[in-house]
Amino acid sequence: MVGCTPVSDAPIRTRPQPTCALCGSTGRGLYHDLPDRLYGVAGRWSISACPRPECGSLWQDPTPLEEDVPRLYVTYFTRDGLSPGRPAPPTWMSPRLENAMREGHLFRRLRIEGPFLSLKKKCVSALAALMPDRAAGYEFQLMNLVPRRGARLLDVGCGSGDLMHMLRAAGWDVEGFEPDPRAAERVRARGFTVHADLRLPADRYDAVVLSHVVEHVHDPLDLLVRCRRVLRPGGELSLATPNVESAHHAIFREHWYPLDPPRHLVLFTARSVARLLSRAGFADVRVRSTLHRARHIAYGSRCLRRRVPWRLGDYPPPGLRLWTDWLLARRQIEMRAGRDSGDELAAVARRPAEGA
Repeated sequence: MVGCTPVSDAPIRTRPQPTCALCGSTGRGLYHDLPDRLYGVAGRWSISACPRPECGSLWQDPTPLEEDVPRLYVTYFTRDGLSPGRPAPPTWMSPRLENAMREGHLFRRLRIEGPFLSLKKKCVSALAALMPDRAAGYEFQLMNLVPRRGARLLDVGCGSGDLMHMLRAAGWDVEGFEPDPRAAERVRARGFTVHADLRLPADRYDAVVLSHVVEHVHDPLDLLVRCRRVLRPGGELSLATPNVESAHHAIFREHWYPLDPPRHLVLFTARSVARLLSRAGFADVRVRSTLHRARHIAYGSRCLRRRVPWRLGDYPPPGLRLWTDWLLARRQIEMRAGRDSGDELAAVARRPAEGA
């Protein structure tokens, strides 16, 4: 949150990270002397960029020591069972109408048959085109996977457990992995199995999801290799992560809040995510940008740039609604023209079948 008080005066220990963790190229300085304006971790942070067009990732240089990473999350939202929140529907939209729009949109995008799907709801799904951030949110709630009732799914970095709750409601048999003991206990209290270690039996899950996790680790390739090991052959992995080539990053630069120093250690382009998944042994890799929470990101970044009080989860007040509508309309046009200008990357990949 803007203007927050540092949680500790003790400095976070760091080490130099002059090269890209994904391709090994020497980076160039992009942003310097950035404070933590969301959670008040003491220190100033710098971000480097990979010069290779086929990569283009960003990372922190210097980067926090692995031993000090837990100190970056002392006041993080997942520790108190919170979530970034979702925008309320427009005042004119009844819950019944939104449910119809959601089911119709998911049928159109993922061919998911809802319990009350009808021709009317399929037609109502056209409304989602007028609210692209909400439409992307419907897909995010399923992590862009077609639910398989009773199939086993692992949520890696399950945080507050909100995503697990939505995936269980969709029919998955859901378990989680969460290294933060306090966050894990809160999720267990909600009735979920949560593992403290990713050294789980091989070939155990039909799907693995990572919602905004890969940007928080020093070695994303190692994490994805371990996720591949616990997937059954033919199983799917789905991840979401910020998109450094988003139009809003180009607009707000160092104030684009998904940079989130010092917690986001590596940030990706669509190309670098696809390459990373291939290196980890996945096949049928599909990556695209989305407008999930784009309105929230644009408003939060504007507040950071203007040093206006703002908290994670705040959405634009009515006076700024037209401004965010205009931004989202521009992003829609760009994305239909083939640009990956959304704030979030959504990737789905498959573990190859044995012998494939």
